[in-house]
Amino acid sequence: MKLKFFTILLLLLTSGVWAQKKVYDQEIQLQKDNDILTFKRKVADRYYSFGLHFDYRKLAEDDSKIVELTKKLKPNLEKVIVNWHVGIEGYTSDQDRDKQVNSVFVEFDRPYAGWLFAENKITVANQKSLTFFSLTLGVLGPASGAEKLQDNFHVLINNPKLEEWDNQVQNELAANIGVGFNLPLLSLGKFDIHSQSSASLGTQATYFKQGFMGRFGKFNSIDNTFFYNTNLTHEDAPPESEYFLDFGAHLITWGYKATIQGRFFGENNNMNTEGMHRVNVDVSAAINFSRRRFTTFFRHHLITAETTRGRHFYYGSLGLILKI
Repeated sequence: MKLKFFTILLLLLTSGVWAQKKVYDQEIQLQKDNDILTFKRKVADRYYSFGLHFDYRKLAEDDSKIVELTKKLKPNLEKVIVNWHVGIEGYTSDQDRDKQVNSVFVEFDRPYAGWLFAENKITVANQKSLTFFSLTLGVLGPASGAEKLQDNFHVLINNPKLEEWDNQVQNELAANIGVGFNLPLLSLGKFDIHSQSSASLGTQATYFKQGFMGRFGKFNSIDNTFFYNTNLTHEDAPPESEYFLDFGAHLITWGYKATIQGRFFGENNNMNTEGMHRVNVDVSAAINFSRRRFTTFFRHHLITAETTRGRHFYYGSLGLILKI
């Protein structure tokens, strides 16, 4: 009886909170990246092996200082969205290509690496363009906890642990600053094409990325779509539903990649970082659905080889967004 009473009380309280909610100006996002989320029948941990991500986003008030400051730079802006992100990523070698002597690993396809980070991103949008600025701080190496997280997951799914994490990038604090610009190029009702440009400068990742993305289905404009996380509003009406397929291709030119080249400062022991490709390609496709407070998506990536020793690889991203 007590359990039934508290269950009913919890449902009533929760219903009351949702009923009183008048605006749709905040949301949270959970995302899981893993190479098991692919269409390949046989999948092994390889290269970008896993990632866990959490976001909290809020639409800035029209009279806030950040909006007033941004209007000086972009007078025709319609929205400013503040995003706080935390994530952890794990990178592993291709075990089929690692070299062993007397059952001892002596050369790895790529270094193992863990990356634990927090990021703050400011997105400025109107119907004609979208710009973002970001600052990322994090830690590379064993201190990231990536090895322990993967070990625990492998225990959960009854898979053997990877024993090569001794080859991991050493501990180091790292930081990046980033900027991006997205621009609609073509719109034909249920189909559109966007140009997407971004760049990062820092001790964890320095690159320039340029590509194009197309959507097919029912979707909103660039300043009001969950694809760019801009469908937040101060109004009491939810954003229009969206359901579409998207596909894109991006060329990435690398200046520095710590998860392959090791930490920026100090020595990098037990690592073979030669032969990194300075240019590679990310091709992706996704299915997306959004209605009222709920959004879900699945994205599939193909990444071309990152090193001369490596090969292309796949991973999938499964995400859930809830407006709160």
